[in-house]
Amino acid sequence: MIASAKGMKEERAKLLTDCQKMLEEAKGELSDETRGKFDEMFDRAAKLEADIQRTEKLAEASRALEDVRETTLKHDHDKQARTTKDVVTDRDRDLAFRGFALQGTARQRPEFEQAMQKVGAAQYTREASGLLLPEPPRSVQEVRDRYKEQMELRATTNYMNTGTATEGTELVPNEAMAAYEIYLVTFGAVRNVAEIFRRRTGGTLPVPIINDTATTTLGAVLAENTATTVHTIATYNVNLDPYKYTSHLIPVSIELMQDSGQPLGPIIGRAAGIRIGRAQNRDFTVGTGAAGPTGFNTLSSNSTYAAGTGSTGSTHSQWVYSEILTLFHSVDPAYRMQPNCVWMFNDNSLGELKQLTDAGSRPIWHFDMASGGPLTIEGKRYVLNMDMVDMSTATGSSARHPIAFGDFNSVKVAECMEVTLRRLDERYAEQGAVAFLAFARADASPTNTNAIKRWVPAST
Repeated sequence: MIASAKGMKEERAKLLTDCQKMLEEAKGELSDETRGKFDEMFDRAAKLEADIQRTEKLAEASRALEDVRETTLKHDHDKQARTTKDVVTDRDRDLAFRGFALQGTARQRPEFEQAMQKVGAAQYTREASGLLLPEPPRSVQEVRDRYKEQMELRATTNYMNTGTATEGTELVPNEAMAAYEIYLVTFGAVRNVAEIFRRRTGGTLPVPIINDTATTTLGAVLAENTATTVHTIATYNVNLDPYKYTSHLIPVSIELMQDSGQPLGPIIGRAAGIRIGRAQNRDFTVGTGAAGPTGFNTLSSNSTYAAGTGSTGSTHSQWVYSEILTLFHSVDPAYRMQPNCVWMFNDNSLGELKQLTDAGSRPIWHFDMASGGPLTIEGKRYVLNMDMVDMSTATGSSARHPIAFGDFNSVKVAECMEVTLRRLDERYAEQGAVAFLAFARADASPTNTNAIKRWVPAST
C-alpha cells in the first residue's frame, strides 16, 4: 500500500508538471482543445490527491493495527514465558534445597543452581529458614491437608512458606516443613491438647489467667435499695519465654544429597521434627522450669500451677478402680466437659488399665465398635505420652506421676513460627558429608492447678 501511494504521487507530480508546461507554452491563452486536455489532466491530479490521502490514512491505520498485534503477541509470549518460568514444581523445590545443601562442594550441579534462581533463593548462604503453619495442626492428616493447600495456592507465586521474610532466606521447602510438623504432632502428646500460641517473634508472652471460682465471688439476690458488694476478678499472668531447641547435628552424605531418588527436604525435616518434638514433649511434661519449660507433671514444688493431686494410691504396683474413679471426679465438671479434657499416660500404663475392671467386672477401657468412636476410659478419650513414668518407677508424692486427667487446654505453649536450618560444610568434610542443624524456640507452662489432676502412688 505504501508503494501504491508512491506511484500515485509520482503520477500526480507528472500531471501537474505537464499542466504547468502547457500553461507556459500557451502563455496563458489555452485553446479549446488544450483547455480540455488541461482540465482532464488537472482533474486526474485532484483525484489522485484524494486517493493518496485515503491510501496514506489506510496505511497509517494498518501500521497501528500491526503495532497493536505485535504488542499483544509479545505480551502473550512474555506472559506465557513468565508463567512457565514462575511455575515452581515439587521437583524445583527439591533441586533448590539440594543446591542449598551442596553449595561450596564439587558436587554442586547447574540444575541445582538454576532451581535456586527459579525459586528466588539467595546464593551462597549457609542458613535457611522455614515457617510453621500459623495455626498449629492437631493431627498428621491435618498437616498434610494444610500443606497441600499451601502448595496449590503458592504453586505459581511463591516458593516460601506462610508469611514474609527477608528475600531468599526462607529456603526450607514446604515438604521439609510438613515432615517437621508431622513429627512434632506424632511425638507431641502435650502440644496436641494444649493451647498453642505461634508468633513470628520470640519475646516474652504474658498469658493472662482469670480465676473467678472463689465461693465469695458468687452472685446473690439483692434487696431493694441495697448497695451491692464489690468483688474484683482474680487475675494473674504466666509468662512464656521461648527457649531455643536444637536438633543436634544431622550428618548427610554428599552422595545421598546428590543422588537420592527421595526428596532431601523431608529427610532433614523428619529428623529435625523427631528430635525437637521429643525434646519439647519431655519438657512440656516433666520440665522443671529451670532454664526451660515447666511441665504439667513436674513436682508440685517446682510450679505453682502444676497438676494437683486428685487421688492417692494405696499401692504403687497396681491400679485400683476406685482410685481411678476418684481421680476422674476430682476434676470439676466445668473442666471435664471441655473438648481437651483427656486422660494422659504412657503405653505401659494403658496395657495395665485395659485389664482393670469396674465394680461390675466390666473393663473400664472402652471402644464403641458400633460407631467407631474414640477409645475411652470412663467415657473420656486418652492421649498416650511416652514421657509419663511407669507405675513401677513412681513411688510417693516426691516422684513423677504415671497418670493425669483434666483439661489440658490449661497448658499454654508459645513457639516461634520460624525454624532455622544451618549448614555446616567443614564439620564432616573429611567424611564427604554435610551437617545440618535445626533450631526452634518454644516454652510451655501449666496455668491452673485445678484443671488437671494426678494420681499419686503410695510410697511402698
